[in-house]
Amino acid sequence: MSDKVAAPTPSNPLPASTQPQAQAQNAPLGSPAGQAVAAQQSDNVAHALAGAGGGLLSMALTWVLSVETSRIGHHAEAITVTL
Repeated sequence: MSDKVAAPTPSNPLPASTQPQAQAQNAPLGSPAGQAVAAQQSDNVAHALAGAGGGLLSMALTWVLSVETSRIGHHAEAITVTL
């Protein structure tokens, strides 16, 4: 027997157990399934926070370079205008 599942259609939607909200509602908190759902949600939060932190760090580092580039450009314009 094949493990493949038919593609969802309007008449044959995905089962509710494939949706995270349904998994959290159907799995008791102390059960292994409940722990797996909580671990997956915790992983998602950790990845989101890591992405946000990486974005903030990259913006903080490149902002300094952007400001310095702008200053140099404006300084060069001021020098050529006064000559």
